[in-house]
Amino acid sequence: MKPRWQGLLRRGIVLTLPLALTLAALAEPEQRVERFERDGVELTMKARPGAVALGRDLEVVFELTHPAALAVTIPDKFDDRFEGFSIEGSYESDTTVAGGRQSRAIHLRARPLPAAPRYRIAPFAVQAEGFWFATKPLVFELVPLLGEDEAVPTRVEVDLKPVWIRPTWRTVLRWAGVGLGVLLMLGLLLRVVRLLRRRVMLARMAPRERALLELRELLDRDLPGRGRVKEFYVALTFVVRWYIERRYRLRAPGQTTEEFLLAAVQHPAFDEQTLTRLREFLASADLIKFAGVEATPEAIAASVGSARAYLENEPSGEDAGTAAEVAR
Repeated sequence: MKPRWQGLLRRGIVLTLPLALTLAALAEPEQRVERFERDGVELTMKARPGAVALGRDLEVVFELTHPAALAVTIPDKFDDRFEGFSIEGSYESDTTVAGGRQSRAIHLRARPLPAAPRYRIAPFAVQAEGFWFATKPLVFELVPLLGEDEAVPTRVEVDLKPVWIRPTWRTVLRWAGVGLGVLLMLGLLLRVVRLLRRRVMLARMAPRERALLELRELLDRDLPGRGRVKEFYVALTFVVRWYIERRYRLRAPGQTTEEFLLAAVQHPAFDEQTLTRLREFLASADLIKFAGVEATPEAIAASVGSARAYLENEPSGEDAGTAAEVAR
């Protein structure tokens, strides 16, 4: 009678052998090997896996072995030899010489193309000194996507529901920046439109009407109440000077007080009384602008009254052409 342990060992081998074979097959995928030989020149093609599986690249190795004294060549590129594949990459290993024979290998990675009519490596020539031979076409089978027990679905049922994906902080900041930029551009555009409308409106106004509008806008700014008295007097005198230039075409804003008064004396539109009022008004403003004289509220009111009286009491002989001039 055989020992009991031998029976147990035999039973264990029988039970574990199928599992071992399955694990070996998973660890070592199926490989296809083809050999071509003539007069000592041998070309071996190894393909892994042995059949085409969509979604998995095909790894092909061409190993060429021949006598070291014999020059043998195969094609440098195989793009036109692979049908139904796209070559994703290739490289050639270093040449080795051992026992009088020379060996080298070309490694390629081919990706199967979906719905290709066939998957095939076309024949190519192996050329040596004095002879050559061709490989045979290698056709690969396509592994089906469905198993033997799986049926082809007759319809596809899709039940899609919207899913809100929380944006990243970078996306939020980017869109916030875009929104801020759009608002700034709209604000700038609105400001430009308002400025253009104002220029058109001012250009269509008569010189006196425009000067009185500029005076009202200057008073609305309340520069003296904010401690900007000198700036107020500069703007007040320019209201009067711009009016004189628009109506009488004297370059009043670009002249000093003395130059302006000298030009006004020679102009027939200014009588002695008008020149006296202008001289007093400009002289008092110069004292505050350049001499540092402190302006009291009474003096400011007097200057404003003098400018308004001059503008309102000017002769009304403004012609239509002057009112249509474009303002500076």
